[in-house]
Amino acid sequence: MGNEKTQPTLIDKDEYEKFKQFVADAHGHTHGHLKTEIENALREYRQSTGREKQLTRMENDIATMKKVLAEGNSDGGEDTLTLSHEDNTHTRESDKPASNQPRDKKVAYLITQLIDEFSVTRESGEIPKQQIKDTIKKHYNFRDDIAESYYDDIVTDLKAEEHPMHGKTVAWGERYSDIVDDLRDKADEEMTDL
Repeated sequence: MGNEKTQPTLIDKDEYEKFKQFVADAHGHTHGHLKTEIENALREYRQSTGREKQLTRMENDIATMKKVLAEGNSDGGEDTLTLSHEDNTHTRESDKPASNQPRDKKVAYLITQLIDEFSVTRESGEIPKQQIKDTIKKHYNFRDDIAESYYDDIVTDLKAEEHPMHGKTVAWGERYSDIVDDLRDKADEEMTDL
């Protein structure tokens, strides 16, 4: 970004700490994101000229706030919003919710990614537990505790259960029923052989 130089301008310590917390809530941590978010905020402020343009942005931001407030909290425990960014330098997949969007949207997105990657369906499938965790980390660089809670949400949403024998995979729907039936059949065969 232009000149890589620290600016000597002092800003209010409380305001800076609030902004750092906003970035941590939005991204799970500040490392690698604080500089970018400060630059984005400055760029947006500089580019927000013209009353009509500003009014449209404000209306869009208010609509976004209402929607997010109605849908629930994001990962930081407080509502954080994705406000309008005309010239956002970050590119991302159009259907991928930003890291500061509501949790349920990100969980739904991650489930879609897992379904595509492992050729399973919402109704039935089996996926290694570690692969689910790797997919979460690949798409969202959350802290370990947040990533683990996303894993729990995905498993709950799919109504998945750990494999009853080895616990290395989770399965749901017809696939889980097949696993249980196979184990029962093997147990019945073993009982018959006695």
